[in-house]
Amino acid sequence: MTHYFDQSEVTSKEILPGVFQQVLSGRAQDEKMMMVRYFIKEGSVFPEHEHPHEQQGIMIKGEADFIIGGEKRRTKTGDGYIIPGNVLHGAVFLKDSIVIDVFSPPREDFLK
Repeated sequence: MTHYFDQSEVTSKEILPGVFQQVLSGRAQDEKMMMVRYFIKEGSVFPEHEHPHEQQGIMIKGEADFIIGGEKRRTKTGDGYIIPGNVLHGAVFLKDSIVIDVFSPPREDFLK
């Protein structure tokens, strides 16, 4: 079955100072992955954390220093990353940014 999301129906919430999250997909119980869009202000920080979910992302616009599994790397517009489950990761955003992340399985904590 095909599903669509209407951008006008997607809500935004500030999850960290300067970090706004939109859960685009992954709400339905039978979905096996989740897509999330972030609007992130320059200077914002995702503290290092880990979770069991696999995560892949792409920097739609902006620039950030990511740390994944202890390795630091600058990520710019068009760059992507893959984070296996249970790997420590975080980021510092050097410019206003837009990021799309995909999680598998969906993050139940994002639906609260």
